[in-house]
Amino acid sequence: MTWRQTTWTGWQRWLFLGVTAMFIAIWTVILLDDSATNSERIISSLILVASWIFMAVMHSWLRITAAQVRMGFFPLYRVTLPFREIREASVVTISPFQDFGGTGLKGSARSKNGILLGGVPNTGLRFETFDHRRYVITLHDLEPVVQALEAQGFTLSADDAT
Repeated sequence: MTWRQTTWTGWQRWLFLGVTAMFIAIWTVILLDDSATNSERIISSLILVASWIFMAVMHSWLRITAAQVRMGFFPLYRVTLPFREIREASVVTISPFQDFGGTGLKGSARSKNGILLGGVPNTGLRFETFDHRRYVITLHDLEPVVQALEAQGFTLSADDAT
């Protein structure tokens, strides 16, 4: 089963709307610039629209199958963890800005806190491998994910920090 969590939830929805307004303002300036040629307007518009679409579709995702956990931050990052490589899975409460320096795709799998996929809400799952890589993914509704992991034989521990 696959779970998806959009990047633009909660207070970040307002950030997305602000960035969208900025993109529209820049696009208006591009289209009204008398010194630009038509090809420059078209290329600039395509780059601007492509950048906005790239930003709009960002989301974290988690897929649990019979033999592995796959997770990622679309369209930038993904990782596959076979069950035999996972040492521990735990439910965690994080402070994304304090622990990782923000939300979205942050950190490194080999760092103390690991790599963050998401950040809103501040509760999620942390997977730690036997070679001490850590992956934290946040989701709004953890209960079905926890049930799916327990159905695969995982016993999740509760943890309060990364």
